[in-house]
Amino acid sequence: MKRRQDSERGKDKISVSGVSLRMVIGIEDWERKDKQEILVGYEFECDCSEAGKTDDIKDAVDYKIVNKKVLELQKLTDIKTIERLSQLITDVILEDPKILSTTVHVTKMGALRWSDSVTVQITRP
Repeated sequence: MKRRQDSERGKDKISVSGVSLRMVIGIEDWERKDKQEILVGYEFECDCSEAGKTDDIKDAVDYKIVNKKVLELQKLTDIKTIERLSQLITDVILEDPKILSTTVHVTKMGALRWSDSVTVQITRP
């Protein structure tokens, strides 16, 4: 079995999908009257090798804590765009120093006539 080179470390990914936020979001007054469901998915790059060896959460990214921080964002009421929400989500994910980069998908249902949804995807190092 070939060993990974140091330059390949940190290429592991953890993905979380189907996170449902209920929040006030939108630019139009009618959008801001009631909470809407926003679907979030994200993945982040990290090095899982130590946690894989030790089986100890202290050596891993605790994605339960990361997800709690993402869920806390639904309490905000001043967000107008899913682009802004996407950036805020990346900010809280990247607070963990073990996370090297992240890609976030934020989907708003019924954002456009004649479509099911609109999704913004952003990647940040």
